[in-house]
Amino acid sequence: MYEFSVEDSPYREHGMSDKVEQARKWIKKEDSKRELGYFEKECDEYPGDERAFMFAWVDEFGGL
Repeated sequence: MYEFSVEDSPYREHGMSDKVEQARKWIKKEDSKRELGYFEKECDEYPGDERAFMFAWVDEFGGL
């Protein structure tokens, strides 16, 4: 389960943790298909929740 920081704790609601895990899996799956680029480009291609994608991206790569 994704661990949110204190500042991000409001996003624990509404299944956001599950959405972050889905985004993380998508990032890893897409990484094997092509070289991941800039956050904005990849976020536009992600078919799910943008906020969850942002959390997963930061968790994987350390920043936007």
